[in-house]
Amino acid sequence: MRYSIQRLSAAWKGSILVYGYLKISNISTNVSSMKDRLLSGLNTVLMFNLFFVLFNFVWFAIALIGRATNVNLGFDLWYSLWEPVTMPAIGLLMAGALVNGLFSWVSKKFFQGTQVGD
Repeated sequence: MRYSIQRLSAAWKGSILVYGYLKISNISTNVSSMKDRLLSGLNTVLMFNLFFVLFNFVWFAIALIGRATNVNLGFDLWYSLWEPVTMPAIGLLMAGALVNGLFSWVSKKFFQGTQVGD
């Protein structure tokens, strides 16, 4: 906690007052990097979730073919995991894609012409 306060006060000391406006170059850079880290983390979680959903789909297809040929390939297990595991994973994937798209749209709409630290 103390380290964060020291960094924040150092960032405020490093900023300059220009034409009555406070130019916060260091803090805006930190906020920008925090935003980039958050987006990177969200994209990583969504990527792993996508591969999990694809794995579940491949498992479903193989198990369905096995069930049609009377070979037990785990269809009953897959079906028992459908509601508690697969449906939330699909919902999380859709919600994450919507949040990521919305965040990208807001960033382009409101922050496209501004440069950080100018």
